[in-house]
Parts: sequence; C-alpha cells; structure tokens
Amino acid sequence: MSKNGFFVLLTSTAMLMTAATHVMAQDPQASASGAVPSSEAPSTKAQRKQARKEARKQARAKTSAEMKSLQGAGYQPMQTPTDYPQNLLNAEKKAGAAKAASQ
Repeated sequence: MSKNGFFVLLTSTAMLMTAATHVMAQDPQASASGAVPSSEAPSTKAQRKQARKEARKQARAKTSAEMKSLQGAGYQPMQTPTDYPQNLLNAEKKAGAAKAASQ
C-alpha cells in the first residue's frame, strides 16, 4: 500500500470513529447494535426482531438525511475522491452552519 493510500485509510478510519463517538454522545442509551434498553426489552423473539428492524430503519433514515444535507452543502463523494477529507469537512461546516441558522 502506498503512503497516500495508507493516509486516506487512516484518515477515514479516524473520521468514522469520531462520527460514532458523536452519535453515542448524542444518545447514550443507544448502542452500535441498536439494542433496546432492558426496561423496554420485548419479550418474544418476534418482538425483538421487530425492534431491531425498527432500529435499523431509523438508523438508515438518519444516515440518509445526513447524506442529503451534506450533498446539499456541496459534498460530492465520487466527483473528486482525492479531495475527500477536505471536501467532507467543508460540507460539514456548511451544513452545521445552515442547521444552526435554521434553529
């Protein structure tokens, strides 16, 4: 692997870890697996399956909404892959500023 390839891999791994930490900080009861808190745990296998399915559905909807807001702020993931980290950071800044202005 070249130095640039390693740097991109390291940078994207760090960004994913930062994003996961950010999500966990927003909702401390949520886990990466989408588990339901034990006080609300469904009793039957079908209910547990339905709860996991709903958690995945909500996670997909949240991710899709975040991607749409980033793309609206100018992020084009496949347009210039060599500028990946900086393009994403710029779009996050714009999307964050737009979200703060709307609130």
